[in-house]
Amino acid sequence: MEKSVSTKGQLWSIDFIVGSVLFILMVIAFFNQLGNTQAPESVSHDLLREAMDTSGLLLTEGLSRDWNGSDVLLLGITDGSYRISHSKWNDAAQMNYSAVRSALRLTHNTFIFAEDKDGCQVTALPPIGEGMNITQACPIALSMDVSNLVPVRRVAIYNGSATKISIYAWD
Repeated sequence: MEKSVSTKGQLWSIDFIVGSVLFILMVIAFFNQLGNTQAPESVSHDLLREAMDTSGLLLTEGLSRDWNGSDVLLLGITDGSYRISHSKWNDAAQMNYSAVRSALRLTHNTFIFAEDKDGCQVTALPPIGEGMNITQACPIALSMDVSNLVPVRRVAIYNGSATKISIYAWD
């Protein structure tokens, strides 16, 4: 007489154990990865928020409305209708960088420049900020040694044509 051994329960037990081990490993890997990526995202989020705030502020008249380099409270480079004021832009470009940072309420480094529709620098509007250099004017090439770079681009009008305002923020 032969004894029959049932293997139904054994197979289910092995599948359950292997599945449980894989599930636990995946949960551990997920939380490990989540912990590693949380800090850079918050830094990038802060940089992006500041760059967006800066771009919005730049496209205003500023405060006082007809400011010059010595009496600016909030830096704005347009006439309030997205038309770039050549004199306001040049005043901002000639200001001390710490005064620009204060007038834009910046906590991170920022570099601002204007491009035409062909991607070339608008040479009549010099760059605002420090930490980067434009090494080639057409198409624009930048020299930078920065980390966590966040670019934001907005469109305004200069001399009757669309002009791209590029704002780079970094740590």
